[in-house]
Amino acid sequence: IAESDEQLIYRMAARDEAALTELYRRYGPYLGALSRRMLGAHGDVQGCVQDTFVRAWEAAGRFDPGRASAKTWLVTISHR
Repeated sequence: IAESDEQLIYRMAARDEAALTELYRRYGPYLGALSRRMLGAHGDVQGCVQDTFVRAWEAAGRFDPGRASAKTWLVTISHR
């Protein structure tokens, strides 16, 4: 049984790199497509996606599923 996105974020908060890898697998392509639309053809799409996951790693302990889904949380980080 696959873990929920929220469970993966909780594991990430405990510094579990496998959880980060799984979230990247699930959401990296989506965030890449979103970044391409935001940045255009000349933007650093891969850099934006990597920055999003670095920031998510750093902020995982503050994730609140009552405020946003994991996907919305990652998209918000990406926009910032």
